[in-house]
Amino acid sequence: MDLEILQWLDLSENSLFGPIPSNIGVLKNVQRLFLGTNQFSGSISMGISNMTKLEYLDLSDNQLASTLVAS
Repeated sequence: MDLEILQWLDLSENSLFGPIPSNIGVLKNVQRLFLGTNQFSGSISMGISNMTKLEYLDLSDNQLASTLVAS
């Protein structure tokens, strides 16, 4: 599946758990990413820093650490 044109991704309120995948950065054209109200845990992956067009990021209501870690 080709996700190059994906600009918005809303995965909020889906009971997703574990760490945010480090390869999330391949979604380079995503401008708005909603991951709130899940059960994500651990550190926030630096893969998010590869999302150069990201304008809005919702990580609220998860169990994430407040630090970024290199992937």
